[in-house]
Amino acid sequence: MTERTEPRETICAVAQDIMPLMLDNVCSPESRSFVEEHVQNCEGCREALALMQAEDRQTPSPEEATENRAQWKGVRRYCKRLTSRGFLLGLAVTILAAALAAAAYWQLWVVDSTPVPLEEYDVRLVRTADGWVARVFESGTYVGQRSTLGEGDGGIRITFCTSRIPKRGEPHTVITPQYYLHEGKLYRADVEVSLDEGAYIELGDEVTEIRVGTPENDRVIYRAGDEIPLCSAEEEEEIRAHMQRTARADGEIPWDGMAVRRAEEEKNS
Repeated sequence: MTERTEPRETICAVAQDIMPLMLDNVCSPESRSFVEEHVQNCEGCREALALMQAEDRQTPSPEEATENRAQWKGVRRYCKRLTSRGFLLGLAVTILAAALAAAAYWQLWVVDSTPVPLEEYDVRLVRTADGWVARVFESGTYVGQRSTLGEGDGGIRITFCTSRIPKRGEPHTVITPQYYLHEGKLYRADVEVSLDEGAYIELGDEVTEIRVGTPENDRVIYRAGDEIPLCSAEEEEEIRAHMQRTARADGEIPWDGMAVRRAEEEKNS
């Protein structure tokens, strides 16, 4: 009777309002019968009820929701453990890789060395008027270290090396006084300072030849009897300053008239 006297839209609206209550089993038997009878003759409400039923099936019950939450917590804990282990493993791998890279860098940059090509640097000898002889080292653009090796019979070899990974820098010059000309011969020598005897020249071994470079590629810069050129005024000033520092004398070294030790003793013996 109601369906025949009220507009169909109103009947459909009432039926669809009751449908959620019916699905939750909280409506009266009369309301359920009304909805069931209506959807048999109304395709739109039948589809609406089917859609509500499908959504209702997807909505978990309180018990299912509690179980799902517990399962999800377990999954999250497991994922956290995996993430933590992965992070620690990644950290360990990163630290190991960094340590290996640092070791390789140290080995190639500091420990290992390779000779600098002879044409990339220069070493020559100069002398002061009173007989001190210095090596003048001009580095070129390489940064490294010089090594001086005795090769017997008064021979000396000077080799300039840089790291396995070549280091570059600004060209510079280093003047190092290490020798003394005495009676036409070249000796290793130092200034010695004594409280009792003052400053004197201490001669070491005679130097008969000086080579620069490696055994495979070298050149001679001095042989016994060779003339050694006089240094410039600037070079002499640097030579004196270097010897003053290394001698650690309390006052200025008395350059004129210093006694020559060992050579004088050998001459008098």
